[in-house]
Amino acid sequence: MASLIQRSDTYYITDRLSGRIIRRSLRTDSLQLAKERLRKYQSAEIRGVDSPLPTRTPIAQVVARYVAHIRTRKTAKSAQTDIYYLREAFGPICEALTVTSRRLSPLARKRPLKPGQDRRRRALVIEAACFEHVVTAQVSAFITGNVQSRGLAPKTANRYREVLHRLFSWAMNEGGVKMPGDKNPVSKVLRYKETAPEIRFLTLRQIDEQLAALQDQPQLQSMVAVLIYAGLRWTSSSTSSTARYPAIRIGASDTPSVQRR
Repeated sequence: MASLIQRSDTYYITDRLSGRIIRRSLRTDSLQLAKERLRKYQSAEIRGVDSPLPTRTPIAQVVARYVAHIRTRKTAKSAQTDIYYLREAFGPICEALTVTSRRLSPLARKRPLKPGQDRRRRALVIEAACFEHVVTAQVSAFITGNVQSRGLAPKTANRYREVLHRLFSWAMNEGGVKMPGDKNPVSKVLRYKETAPEIRFLTLRQIDEQLAALQDQPQLQSMVAVLIYAGLRWTSSSTSSTARYPAIRIGASDTPSVQRR
């Protein structure tokens, strides 16, 4: 049966599991709080559910498992993008976060560093004794520090928050991690206010210039005219080589009219 012991002003729960005595720190010196956590521990055992006590998992272990998870659920490019944000947040703490496709350099950052920043200073990363010890203040300080030093746009800052929130949610729901209070520390990090993107349009003169440049290639000129007047991006269409005649295949979900609905 589980019981309490005190060592160096800290209370522990001792229990016997498969004939082996285990000890779990309650990380408190309050007897009243220790008794309450012992009661929850014993109640969970009786009901046959997982222990409510926080676990102690190395950050590198959780991140490596999460990277393996997203590589099977996302496209290669999408997974690689998330890995980039995780590497910036925690540093290359495991082999899964190492860069294998390109060299690391200041030019590889999405936005240049602000003038006057000390490039010799080690970049701020999220560090803790274990994954469960990461708190909201650390996540907020990491994002804020990057916004101030690197001039990140609000959308990029929110992207860091989104990737980290998914990491902790997966760890708590599927990774077997028990966070203190069963709360995601990223949930309380406030989002940055994003400004509406600036939409630019070609003038009639610019359209005429583009079509005039293709007057010797009527087929390509017609294709470009369709993209311009339909308001499509090049990524929203693809050329078909299997048809009898060259054609443009447009994804309906990518058209501006569908996106506005």
